[in-house]
Amino acid sequence: MKLRLFSKLSKSFKNLPKKKGTGQMVGKFSTQSQFLLIFISTLLLFGCDDLFKPTIPTICETNPDICAGLNEDGWCRAEKAEIIRHRYDHLNVTTDSHIYTLLKHYEAYEACIEKAAGIRHIKYREKEANRMQGLLTAIDAQKKLIRQTKDTNDPYLLYYHWSRNNDDSARKRFLAQARQGNFDSADLWIKAASIHLKRDNEAARKSLYKALSYYDDVDDVDPMLFESLVTVNLDDERYASAYVWANVYAEVNEMGQQALARTRPLLLAPVNYERLEGIAWDVEAAINDGAFNADRLGLWRLK
Repeated sequence: MKLRLFSKLSKSFKNLPKKKGTGQMVGKFSTQSQFLLIFISTLLLFGCDDLFKPTIPTICETNPDICAGLNEDGWCRAEKAEIIRHRYDHLNVTTDSHIYTLLKHYEAYEACIEKAAGIRHIKYREKEANRMQGLLTAIDAQKKLIRQTKDTNDPYLLYYHWSRNNDDSARKRFLAQARQGNFDSADLWIKAASIHLKRDNEAARKSLYKALSYYDDVDDVDPMLFESLVTVNLDDERYASAYVWANVYAEVNEMGQQALARTRPLLLAPVNYERLEGIAWDVEAAINDGAFNADRLGLWRLK
């Protein structure tokens, strides 16, 4: 949107009528106007806040505690910057959503710096030590945040505690919120389905259906969600339903062709392929309209 606006402004400037005999003054005015146009367009394109945000070196200079313990060389620059920027933007903020995001940033940094810490330097041994310090800093920071949020009720943190630390109490509290219908995003319902898979296929199917109701473009859906629906229905011998989801899967990802090849031979004769493929089309259309509803589409009746 901003790029299109920049392009339109540029074209408008170029197409302005030029008067004869205005001489050098007009030339200077045109140059100044052009610089002004570029400046305004840059503000529109990137936003004023981004232009005037302090750089990472400036943050580290004015707030050394934020950067303390992180590696000082060029390794893991992006991951390190995410931590520093997030901590700076949320000084004195201890909300659950802030802590969850910070945990994810530390995770990404740990994964990167762990690889870098294993690189041996014959001449510059201090670099090894500095990267190892960065790794230990990331691990310690995560442990501290995990202890700090042990009694949380935030669903993202509950799932984090379960998936990273096998905290069964967190799992139970997370699923209790799912049963109460407290989740408000596709991501949370997908997380719920990941817990249910292989334990309770019916609950997994319901969670995946809930997740789909939050989309308005089938291309935005992770293809593995459709793969999971194919698998769950095959496990329950709901072959017609599996075939419908294999068709939807095949529309968005070439791997769906393999799912079709798995499901088609399992359908019991007589098979109305046209009807099942029509349901698949209706499912895809409903997702694109942001109106997916398993009950209205009659998906529960399919076997």
